[in-house]
Amino acid sequence: VDKIEADYETSKDGALTAEGLESTVQWAFAALAFVEEPLVDDIQYQLQRLRRICCRLVAEASLPEASRPRLALLLVLVGDVFGQQ
Repeated sequence: VDKIEADYETSKDGALTAEGLESTVQWAFAALAFVEEPLVDDIQYQLQRLRRICCRLVAEASLPEASRPRLALLLVLVGDVFGQQ
């Protein structure tokens, strides 16, 4: 989550690359495969952070168009599968 947030902060300077964000999103998908329920407090907190960052990134006009669908899918997973609203 920290890496995605750092990428988001970098994007404000116009330096966000599709490749860098792509590898981070792939890592997040892989990490979500190992999340066990019920969620402990720290995991729930990190998922909420991930949801907020994904919302901001999807709404970002400077986001590379190729990254938008993967971020939207990540947002759906965190919201619907793990119940982070």
